[in-house]
Amino acid sequence: MEAVEEGHRRLSVAFATLGCRLNQADSEELARSFLERGYSVIQEATRADVVVVNSCTVTREADRQSRQLVRHIVHHNPHTLMVLTGCYPSIDPVEAAAVEGVDLVITNQEKAQLVDRVSRILQERGQALLPVLDDLPEPPPGWFGRTRVQLKVEEGCNNRCSFCIVPMARGRQRSRSIAECVEKVQRFVDEGYQEVVLTGTHLGGYGRDLTVRGSDGRYHPPGLADLLEAILIRTTLPRLRLSSVEPQDFPRQRLDLWSDHRLCRHFHLPVQSGSNAILRRMRRGYTRERYVALTEMIRSQVPGAAIMTDAIVGFPGEQEHDFADTCRLIEEVAFARVHVFPYSVREGTEAAAMPDHVAPSIIRQRSTTIAQLGEEAARCFRDAHAGQEAMVLWEEEVQPGVWQGLTDNYLRVRALSPERLHNRISRVRLVAPAGWGFRGQVIAP
Repeated sequence: MEAVEEGHRRLSVAFATLGCRLNQADSEELARSFLERGYSVIQEATRADVVVVNSCTVTREADRQSRQLVRHIVHHNPHTLMVLTGCYPSIDPVEAAAVEGVDLVITNQEKAQLVDRVSRILQERGQALLPVLDDLPEPPPGWFGRTRVQLKVEEGCNNRCSFCIVPMARGRQRSRSIAECVEKVQRFVDEGYQEVVLTGTHLGGYGRDLTVRGSDGRYHPPGLADLLEAILIRTTLPRLRLSSVEPQDFPRQRLDLWSDHRLCRHFHLPVQSGSNAILRRMRRGYTRERYVALTEMIRSQVPGAAIMTDAIVGFPGEQEHDFADTCRLIEEVAFARVHVFPYSVREGTEAAAMPDHVAPSIIRQRSTTIAQLGEEAARCFRDAHAGQEAMVLWEEEVQPGVWQGLTDNYLRVRALSPERLHNRISRVRLVAPAGWGFRGQVIAP
């Protein structure tokens, strides 16, 4: 922990984050708020005065993992102030409060009050926080080893996919203004970050709850494309990346934005199923044909695009021919990566009450098949880039003189360099594919 004058120390806080990029963004924002109040933010939960567990509740297994993590941390650090926040307590605050070792439960709707409530409890315990110094440092570029930062541009979702509990945990959609997002991005640039990842509960629906005045003098809701354009024009950010965007919401008419090479050629478009019948049961709002057409449009206008997806296997009513449709779609689209999610019942969702649930043994078999297809697709995407040049943002030194980073289209690269490359972008030749990504050769630091 950080030592300060007169033998005192600053109170410390650590974060344990489960689930999606949105939770990561929330934890990063909370960490910044703690820093601004004079806390030290550390990585070791077993040493921290305060531990914030930012939970997921997408499945009951995620709830169990959150409880297990809390108990593990408290066992090794029994005197910490344990805060349980995120989606789990937002769905079931009573159950969350009953978890052994939890001192404070904060729902997603209450996260803005988290730092104040923690500080109040610590003061009541006699753990006074040292005054904030004028020269308290900002988090350095790549703090916690990171070179990129998440920015939550909207919260909540108005969709009602039949399998998803998240809208109940996150509430209805609320977007940050374009001006606020631009200001935050430029602040990250000034702090030294090289990449910002835009994230949200329903990122593709950004701005539908806002109004802006257009060039014609009329007021209309802005969209995700308007936000991207503003960030590219009004900031000096080296690299901008999107997290997951629902296919029906992707701004397909503004693919011209990707002519700016600062916008990463990385498209995460969750398809969930290749069967139109299952997509209807899921209430997804698009068809297989429309999804395939979108991927073809992206590839035609953005060479080298990495298209990634999520697939739910064993959704209620999924027959062999439905599963075969998903397998064929994965082969047809040739994804750069496929995330496989075996369906599990989530109480409170429409799907939980549907008939014709698939046997767990069949779900396991189908999940294995999809995973194998996804691995083959990823290998083909990777192999197609052998010998090409790419810009790599270096994240860490994995061995002495061996650096690891990511291209804009999400290829992991390792290369030798006697120079320190952390948090720098350099041109690299992708020499040879490997199981984890590419062996590269730095051309220009």
